[in-house]
Amino acid sequence: MFEIILSSNSQKFYQNCNSQLAGKLNGAFDDLSIQPFYGKNIKKLKGSFEGLYRYRVRDYRIVYSIEKEIRIVSIVWIGNRKEINKKK
Repeated sequence: MFEIILSSNSQKFYQNCNSQLAGKLNGAFDDLSIQPFYGKNIKKLKGSFEGLYRYRVRDYRIVYSIEKEIRIVSIVWIGNRKEINKKK
């Protein structure tokens, strides 16, 4: 199992989202704690996001990094998929 750690921005988003989305995010965190590398909602990112992964949750994206040796998934950013282009 991998430990899930949220950045301060990710934690703030999670605390302010509605309960339905929070439930979906909890399911995503459970998935990532078991298998953060591969899955139908997981994609390894390229370009300016190289080294990061994204997990798709409806119209939202969880962007994260993996520290394989110490078994940690660090959630860098959670937000609407349209906002990801502003992060480039």
